[in-house]
Amino acid sequence: MTRLVPLIAALALLATAPTRAEQPITVEAYTAALAALAEPIAGLEELDDLIARAAEARVVLLGESSHGTEQYYTWRAEITRRLVIEHGFNIVAIEGNWASAQLLNDHIQHEPASTDTLADALATGFAQRWPYWMWANELTLNLARDLRAHNADAPGDRRVGFYGLDVHHVDAVIDHLLTKLQAIDADLAARAREHYACLARFDDPTAYARHLAQGGEACSVGVEAVLELLAGHADVMPDDRTRFKVTEAARVVLAAEAHLRAMVQGQAEPWNRRVRHWDAQLARLMKRRGEDARAIVWAHNTHIGDARATAMAEAGMVNIGQLARRRYGPEQVYAIGFATYRGDVTAARAWGRGHHHTLVPRATPTSLEGMLNRLDEPKLLLRFDGRDIPPVLEHHVLHRAKGVVYDPLNERGNYVPTIVPQRYDALIFFHRTDALQPWSAEDR
Repeated sequence: MTRLVPLIAALALLATAPTRAEQPITVEAYTAALAALAEPIAGLEELDDLIARAAEARVVLLGESSHGTEQYYTWRAEITRRLVIEHGFNIVAIEGNWASAQLLNDHIQHEPASTDTLADALATGFAQRWPYWMWANELTLNLARDLRAHNADAPGDRRVGFYGLDVHHVDAVIDHLLTKLQAIDADLAARAREHYACLARFDDPTAYARHLAQGGEACSVGVEAVLELLAGHADVMPDDRTRFKVTEAARVVLAAEAHLRAMVQGQAEPWNRRVRHWDAQLARLMKRRGEDARAIVWAHNTHIGDARATAMAEAGMVNIGQLARRRYGPEQVYAIGFATYRGDVTAARAWGRGHHHTLVPRATPTSLEGMLNRLDEPKLLLRFDGRDIPPVLEHHVLHRAKGVVYDPLNERGNYVPTIVPQRYDALIFFHRTDALQPWSAEDR
């Protein structure tokens, strides 16, 4: 799998000197420019103007600078509720596994479900997939309940949908797809299972990448054949909604195989294949919803903030923030980043390990977070859209990013050079944040 930690570390190497032909800037000048734009806010009730502006776009991108911070989830959930209820947004897409999201989506859209309750869906899906704390938490469950309640009186084609964009946990997607097919046509399921046999024999998906690196045969022919198989048997599908679900699942497997195959080519190529799938899948979801399609995307700042405004561009990387602006137009995309100065976070000490709560040290004084801290406010909102941006803010500055694996002792590797007003349309800053609490089945 593509891992955020080595990516951030690689990008940090580009931060050792001013990028391009920039002249050094002073902390005092940059801080003064931030002060001219920053608005102190007390809480969620003060986001009316921000939400009204975001609602003018077709796609709203909600970021986070870690995958384990309570305030990011709380504030993104409230922004999402208001965009759905007050402004008619009808797609919620997350940096999460397609199959696990579908378990929740069936309940949210009041469709026949394979689990009894939303809590069961969470326990069966995201709670079983590392990093489980990202989505298996009470805040996700509460949002899913609210979306379900909102859908209660809506016709089927007007209900809000909840989707996973990511390509990770391909084994879960294959199992989900084959289970769906088995209920529709056992022979069709058997043929699909045969095509997936090549990829399914690798218990650990990264083992497939190692297999390819050692000269092994690729499984791409088989996964492509499943899509062709489904296209040729569309008539056996009970309805168009089911056809769409199984076809999208097959597309996720196709993208996952391509992502794993690209891992032997370095960091940029697998990253780009992964996020290009996000872009294509979001476009298919939007197309399916028609002219009134309006989407909210939850993902890390590294994904939703325009890559062209970061050191990612120097590394040949793109992201959903850049691709969405290109596909829908800059005026139709609104990206909101999140940042914190210090606090606690839920993360893992190593890839695949269990979670722990760890201290987030004070940000380096020359970083964006360090300079926002100098403004001495607990919460700040910075809006860059439609504003006169002080020229000093058009320079790269260090901006902290924490992944699911986090080592506070290696802070130098946790910063990405960023031109902040070009990366986001708005930024919400917290002086101190708290660790996200993973959900427990005992909390139902």
